[in-house]
Parts: sequence; C-alpha cells; structure tokens
Amino acid sequence: MTKVNHTSALLLSTALGAMISGPLFAADGAMLEEVTVTATKMGETKLQETPLAITAFTSDQMAKTGIKEVRDLMALTPNLNIAQNQAFAQIYIRGVGSNNIFVGADPSSTIHIDGVYMARPASYFSGFLDVERVEVLRGPQGTLYGRNSVGGTINVISRKPDNDLRAKVQGTIGNYDLYRAEGYISGPLIEDKLAGSVSLMRSKRDGYLDNIVPGVKDLDSEDMWSGRVQLRATPSEKLEILLRGDYMEDDGQIAGNAKLLLPWAPLEDTILDDLHKVALDTEGFMERKNRGVSAEINYDFSDTLNLTSITAYRKNTLHTLGDTDATSSFRQTTEQNEWQDQFSQELNLAGQWERLKYVLGFYYFEEDMRADSYVRNH
Repeated sequence: MTKVNHTSALLLSTALGAMISGPLFAADGAMLEEVTVTATKMGETKLQETPLAITAFTSDQMAKTGIKEVRDLMALTPNLNIAQNQAFAQIYIRGVGSNNIFVGADPSSTIHIDGVYMARPASYFSGFLDVERVEVLRGPQGTLYGRNSVGGTINVISRKPDNDLRAKVQGTIGNYDLYRAEGYISGPLIEDKLAGSVSLMRSKRDGYLDNIVPGVKDLDSEDMWSGRVQLRATPSEKLEILLRGDYMEDDGQIAGNAKLLLPWAPLEDTILDDLHKVALDTEGFMERKNRGVSAEINYDFSDTLNLTSITAYRKNTLHTLGDTDATSSFRQTTEQNEWQDQFSQELNLAGQWERLKYVLGFYYFEEDMRADSYVRNH
C-alpha cells in the first residue's frame, strides 16, 4: 500500500503583459472568426492579439468538427498527442509529457477545467459538457499555471448561465454499438440576479478489442455518464459569483496487455495479423468516479483592476482488474485501487497601469492519495 501527501504553495507570482509576441494558431486557418481567450489571466483578449502559442476552439467549432472529449482535440491541434494507458490519460504537448501513471507521479502537461487544476490522469476522460471554449496552450506555462505545465496546458471553459434561456439535446450513434446522448438547459432563475444551468451526458460503447476466449467480454469498452450544474449570481455590476459541481462515473472494460511484449507468453492463441484480437481468460473491469465542486468570485474594482478567487475541492476513486499474463493458458491478475482528494485556492489580481499590464497571484494546493495494488496467480 502506498500513501502520498502533497502540499504546495506559490506566493506572489507575477507576469507582465508587455511580452514579445510569439506564434499563434487559429483552429481553422481559413477562418477569420474573432475568438476571445482568457489564457493570460488578464481578462479576455482576442486570440490573434494574444502573445502565446494557442489553438482555440469555440463551442460551434467543436460541434462542427465532432470534438466531444479531450482526445478529439488531437486531430485539429498541432504538437498535441493524448495516449491512453488503461484508465489513465497521457498528454504530450510539443513532445513533453509523462508515461508514469502511478500514484504520486505528476503529469508534465496538464488540464485545467474552469481554472481548476486536474491533478490525476484518471480524471481527464469525462467529456465536454456545455463548454464555451477550449484553449490548448503550447510551451511552458509555469508562470501562470504553476505545477507540471512544462509542455503546456489545456484550458476547458464552461459556458456561463445568463438571462438567455437556452436548451439543447443531441444524440450520436456509431459502430461498436456506440450511442451517446447529451443535453443542457440554461437560463435565468431571478432576472439579472441569478442564473443556472444543468448538463447531462450518457455514453456507451462496446470494446475495441475482440476477446476470442468464449464467455469473456471484449476489452476497452465505455459505459459512462456525467453531469454538471452551475449557479451564477450577479448581486451588482462589479461582483460575480459562480458555483459549480460535476460528477462522472465510468464502468467500462479496461484495455488488456499486449501479449507479444511478454516473452514468457505462449503464442498458441495469438492473432499475429490482427492487433484488435486478444485471448484473455480474465474478465477485467474498471470503476472510475470523479467529482468536484468549485466557487469562483470575480470582483471589478475598476475598469482596469479585477480580483478573481477560485476555491475548489475534488475527489477521485478508481478500481480496476486486469489480466496481467495476457494469455488464456494460465491466470494472473492485477487489481488496483486508488483514492485521491485535492483542495486548491487561487487568487489573481489583474490590472493595467498606463501601458503596463500585470497579474499578481497566490496559489495553494493540497493533495492526499492512497493506492493498493494486488497481483494474484490463480
């Protein structure tokens, strides 16, 4: 059993807005659609005028291109690769990432959802729900985004509820018996004072890997549902309070080991010319739950001075069972349990004095993790 405790704090992180402009990319180079981003933490800026290497996608662009989760970003984002190792994501931006997925290991390229750092790679595959925009920042982002953003980071920004009543329901069907249904409703609860939104998603798909052992399910399937709620209060023109909560549960089958990588594995049932067929005598499973709450407070002291506070708590659990020997000749299994809690507090003061733009920040992060792993020979 392994238990790891992490506590970190970053005091007075300062970035100046008078930066040298670097390269930037729009999601579609043929379009001149104006896209607003918040990557610099200095308020909203136009994508074309932001001195960072960014690929940004609006909600309309994601709908047209079929981007429904973080892995879909790879097809339209340069220098981004997202691999999956069993239940864990491995993000590489400009070739910088980490293949260590075990408890206590941190990624080198990260994901932030509504300003909250997602510490564990098992929490990345939850799907996009009522998202306003996704920003992929390439290159080191440690000054503004802190720990582990060496290769870059992916920012997911939810659509804020407002006085406009909106609702949407859509479905998707595909091969491997895929079906996906999702929808949201957003609108005012108290005119000009309080608005809310609810988003839901249900997705199910058969496994990509065909297990030829009779009576054992295929591998790498998906059985997921998730939801998100938001409340947005605007007591005055200067004050905005956003409360968010989300929950995701996935009970699919994990992918198996590659038999040819194990020198002791017999080859009598190996399909050498088909990488999508395996012969595993253990029916594995995956039970993954991610949930969290956050409170974001924005206060405008003036047109050129803004304070933002983001307080968040997240909890992740993972339980998996897999066939370790990768054969049907004998049975060796690995069972793994992980528990993780994290708390973070961030304060940002962004302002402008004449031609100088600046941001001052405080960040606190605490994480508790525990993992159990059992290898059994049957």
